[in-house]
Amino acid sequence: MSVSPKKSDMHASKHAYYEERKKGGEMTTAAAWEYLWEYRQGEYQKKHSALWRAMLPYLRGRVVDTSIGMGGLYEGWHGDLFASDITSTAIAICKEKLPTASLAVSDCRSTPFPDACADTVVLGDIIQHFKDFGPVLREAARLRKPDGRILVVVGANNDAQGAQHPKWSVASLERTMRDAFPNLPIETSKIARRWFFAIVG
Repeated sequence: MSVSPKKSDMHASKHAYYEERKKGGEMTTAAAWEYLWEYRQGEYQKKHSALWRAMLPYLRGRVVDTSIGMGGLYEGWHGDLFASDITSTAIAICKEKLPTASLAVSDCRSTPFPDACADTVVLGDIIQHFKDFGPVLREAARLRKPDGRILVVVGANNDAQGAQHPKWSVASLERTMRDAFPNLPIETSKIARRWFFAIVG
């Protein structure tokens, strides 16, 4: 029996998703994220809705989000937004939700946006998916204006660097940010009950 192209695509992306999850928490390929955006949107939306509401007051000026996902954070927000995601599915969803945003398909470690263009850089629930998240932070630093800031969110139940690294806490997030940005002011806290949050700059 033949499998329809749609089902074949779903099986391929689902396999990629679970293969990435088996690598100790890493999810760094477009194929893995395609499954999440195309077939598990409702689940993701429900899990993150409280976080998005809690983050809105911290957005200021031009915002650059290097891994926007489905764009739920920005629904109802009318600011100046530049954003990217590694998957074309996520960007297609965002184009419908956020018609005035400047959007691109790109890896959060290397975006097409110019140096020092952002008043606020958003790294929302992304760095814990990388064993080496240094390039993600360096890209955020490149995008940040000299007087801008970076917002970093990690889940309380996620491993920081796969199974080899202790789970995140407010203290470990602060240490990580201080190591990466030794000359910038840093504030850390817990928001929306299940997330750790850092403001850098």
